[in-house]
Amino acid sequence: MTQAEPMVLYHGTSEASARELMLYGWAPERGRSGGQCGQARYLYLTTTSDNAQWYATEKMVDVVLKVEVDRSQLRVDPEDGVGETIEEEMNCPNGFPGNLVCVSALSPESFSFLATADPTPEMT
Repeated sequence: MTQAEPMVLYHGTSEASARELMLYGWAPERGRSGGQCGQARYLYLTTTSDNAQWYATEKMVDVVLKVEVDRSQLRVDPEDGVGETIEEEMNCPNGFPGNLVCVSALSPESFSFLATADPTPEMT
């Protein structure tokens, strides 16, 4: 991967927040702090969809978004990250997912719907 290619990361959130992100994008301090009381200046991201789904379930919500972001917009998650650098965080030992934060604005096009964590079966 070259430095210019966007990275694909994942974000667990509610349906309402997912719609807002996909309509308006995200900017530091503009959004709410989220279900786990994170800092509004960060958009919390992870390297695996399974980990994003876990975060969504912990917040009692069920949406996972795929997020395309430039490496220059990322920092290691100050609460849950373990690496000193983005590269270390992206390559956590033992297969653990990396935890990162976005620190600058993202356009609506950066977000796409990936899945619901607990889909409701259709009623027939």
